[in-house]
Amino acid sequence: MAPPISRHVLEAVFKRDDPRRPIAETYRQVAADAERLGYTRPSYEQIRAFVHRVRRINKQPTTSDVLLDIAFIRRHPNELVEHWAGIGVRQVPQ
Repeated sequence: MAPPISRHVLEAVFKRDDPRRPIAETYRQVAADAERLGYTRPSYEQIRAFVHRVRRINKQPTTSDVLLDIAFIRRHPNELVEHWAGIGVRQVPQ
């Protein structure tokens, strides 16, 4: 069982991750940051799972995106309530 990852190391994932690059590259940078900060080097699997979560969060539309889509009639107004409720917002086919 791997030790828990420090908050500082997880913050490095947010700063370092670029969805256009492989997760392995993010891992190398974050692992180097962890060692430099004096923390235990996290496992690749821990970082990979966290990167997937970060990317999934960043993929969600913002409230501004939903409002803009409603204004241009690309989304139904009810989808704003769904967005706020965390249900997820469907994309209207174009």
